[in-house]
Amino acid sequence: MHKPNKQNPAETLSEEDQKLFREAVGGTNPLVDSGRHYLQPKAPKPVRRPQTPNHNELLDELSSTPADSEDQTYFLRAGLQQRVLRKLRRGQHHIEDHIDLHNLNQQEASKLIAEFIDFANNHRLHCVKIIHGKGLGSGKQKPVLTTLTRNILRRHPGVLAFTPASNSDGGSGAVWVLLKTNK
Repeated sequence: MHKPNKQNPAETLSEEDQKLFREAVGGTNPLVDSGRHYLQPKAPKPVRRPQTPNHNELLDELSSTPADSEDQTYFLRAGLQQRVLRKLRRGQHHIEDHIDLHNLNQQEASKLIAEFIDFANNHRLHCVKIIHGKGLGSGKQKPVLTTLTRNILRRHPGVLAFTPASNSDGGSGAVWVLLKTNK
């Protein structure tokens, strides 16, 4: 049996097969003999991300905003469909990172939340969890960190939606947050 020539596989074909092949490919030029170099497609140009407000501006805005009187549990950015929130509420997104605000004061928690959301946006995370606790240490007041967290998330431009976590994942003591992802 004849061994195929690895350098030129056409030599292993009979004259009849070579003739049929030439007729099939017609007037094309072989790549090996063309001397052309085929380049990889250029990388896409970087997408400019909208600037998020710096942390101090965000904290100033929050401190001048009255506390949320309705204390809405869910949030969906205007223009998005309800199915986005429904999917988040059902836990159909993978939680990619989380932070825990236990034992922080309002100022520390505000700064950490803003930094965490910016970090998540910069790393293209789509869904995160923020554990704020149930407010058992707030006494007769509303849960302070719960209200603060929801206010910050509603105003942050990188947040699309949020919902309380499932009971097995923190319940009313944590929120799942859906973030914008720039591709």
